[in-house]
Amino acid sequence: MDETDLQLCQLLLINSRVPVRDLADKLNISVQAVHKRVQNLVDNKCIYKYVTLPSEKAWPAMSVHVYGISKTKSMDDALEKLSKNDWVMGVYIGSGNIIYVAGILRNINEVDEFTEFVKKTGEITEPEVGIMPPMTGYGSLIPKPSEPPRELSPLDLRIIGSLHSDSRKSVAEIAKELNVSAKTVNRHIEKMIEDELISFTILWYPKHTGDQVTFLHLTFKSDVEKNVEIAKLMNKYSPRIAFFLPFINIPQRVVAVTWSTSMLDFEQLQKALEGEESIQSTEAHFLYRGGYFDTWRDKKLFSEIAKLDKKR
Repeated sequence: MDETDLQLCQLLLINSRVPVRDLADKLNISVQAVHKRVQNLVDNKCIYKYVTLPSEKAWPAMSVHVYGISKTKSMDDALEKLSKNDWVMGVYIGSGNIIYVAGILRNINEVDEFTEFVKKTGEITEPEVGIMPPMTGYGSLIPKPSEPPRELSPLDLRIIGSLHSDSRKSVAEIAKELNVSAKTVNRHIEKMIEDELISFTILWYPKHTGDQVTFLHLTFKSDVEKNVEIAKLMNKYSPRIAFFLPFINIPQRVVAVTWSTSMLDFEQLQKALEGEESIQSTEAHFLYRGGYFDTWRDKKLFSEIAKLDKKR
């Protein structure tokens, strides 16, 4: 992978359905080059899957990361057991026996139970719990609107189900599958986008590329406005910083997910960040294993569609 590949992945993480022409224009490369790069990323399993789900606005949910040093004798067993839970979206194992568990919960009342499950199953003595800010359909870190969203229609749900494991499927393919017109499909997708009820993203993890992915914990100084500094660092260090995991309940902590071509490349990035006036300390954990899993949201989607099918 090179920096252009990573920028392409960043765009697809935000909206995996963005047209190829728009990707080409944003990256200043040809449409043919985009096609080739995307295919290589898929072949290398850097792009694991194109995913579509109802957004957090459509179906209330919250993203929580529980992480810490594990005492387990078998990371394989821990990963297998963690993956069986309907809350768990991803498990990532890093250097120093650290385990990161990304969970999707229905509401804040489930945080304690989820944390206890991760602590016990992952054998993490002192887990850290990070609650992510709410997301819109395209992953922007902005507050949710106060007004209640409209409900997804039966056809909305079927369209999301059709796109669930391939968010780049064409409107024509969806229309044929659902036996409706392409115009109708397009109208429903556009309305869901307008109302922020649908989320298009990718499952991304470049473990087969030979590149180095690191969870770099950054602690900001007490007088720093975290969100402002995150924007500055992203502007300065992207794409070597692929994205941030900001936690609303840990004021001065953020996890930067970084990409490097080598250990030397990462060392230079870490030293540069340590030189930033706003940063008090850094702590690196190199990722070497990980996996993505369906959660209650995926199961709920197809359960709802099955109910609709029974009514036919």
